[in-house]
Amino acid sequence: MKDNKLIAEFMGHKLGLDGDGMGEPQCRIFEKGLGTKRIEDTYSESWDWLIPVVAKCREQSNAEDNHWEAVYYSLEDCNIDVTYKAVVEFIKKQQNIMTQEELTKYALYILNESSTPVDEIEWLISNLNLEAKETIKDITKTL
Repeated sequence: MKDNKLIAEFMGHKLGLDGDGMGEPQCRIFEKGLGTKRIEDTYSESWDWLIPVVAKCREQSNAEDNHWEAVYYSLEDCNIDVTYKAVVEFIKKQQNIMTQEELTKYALYILNESSTPVDEIEWLISNLNLEAKETIKDITKTL
């Protein structure tokens, strides 16, 4: 559901909570022509929801990077899971969101490299979310 929220934000959607007071509220999204759905039933489950995202990725791609290529080639398989993952990676790269694996590699590099510029270390620290901070703590424990 986290990646569906990322896509929804990329598409400019506002997410709403819907609940009956009996348990966890459901995160819902509205798209003109498609109606309202629970967020987990959207982009990862329906081509009707995913194809407009693919189109926006194409519009935002540029010749200077290869972010679009993975999305483009994922369409050859006609497999929604493959295309969905490619779209999520495209958005993360466009927004410079580091994946957990990329963050771990970068953190290890910085922690093991004594000549790392201070501004790179400051950038890393300022861009950490809670999950990433936990990863850094785990990495430093093993050094």
